[in-house]
Amino acid sequence: MSERHTLKTVQPFFDKIRMGLKTFEYRKDDRNYCEGDILELCEYDNKTNTFSGEHIDVIVTFTMRTQDFLPVPSGYVIMSIRIL
Repeated sequence: MSERHTLKTVQPFFDKIRMGLKTFEYRKDDRNYCEGDILELCEYDNKTNTFSGEHIDVIVTFTMRTQDFLPVPSGYVIMSIRIL
């Protein structure tokens, strides 16, 4: 069953995703991300610790973990994403 996750996303990555140039996320695998999950990526300024109010919804289309590809560190996941 797919889930919705709200995540902080800093610049310049937020804009690269919005433009369709960045089509993956590399994250700590602390939420058991799965194909079909929706990620609400919220623009976050880590200098001021504030959100801009901008967000992008993406869907996870593929995941890769250590057991799939050894160079992925244990406890992390690489996710292919597509803008909704």
